[in-house]
Amino acid sequence: MKNPVTAMGALSTVGEMNSTVAGVFEKAANLASVVWAGLRKAVTAMQVARMQSIIMGMSDEQLAQINVERKDALTYGRSLIVRSDA
Repeated sequence: MKNPVTAMGALSTVGEMNSTVAGVFEKAANLASVVWAGLRKAVTAMQVARMQSIIMGMSDEQLAQINVERKDALTYGRSLIVRSDA
């Protein structure tokens, strides 16, 4: 007796179905990874921009208290958010 699933042209063995399901999950995991990396990058960029804005808004006296010159303020603001080993 013929398998009705095979007769309709669908996957004929459990192994083929498992392989297909695994492939779908792998692609979904890859997509989730790409989306997560993009979100992480966007959030980091927003945090850096906000910190730089705060540092640039400080007076020269405030910058002197934290030993930062105005010319180095943007780099300093980024360094507070982004790890140097990343």
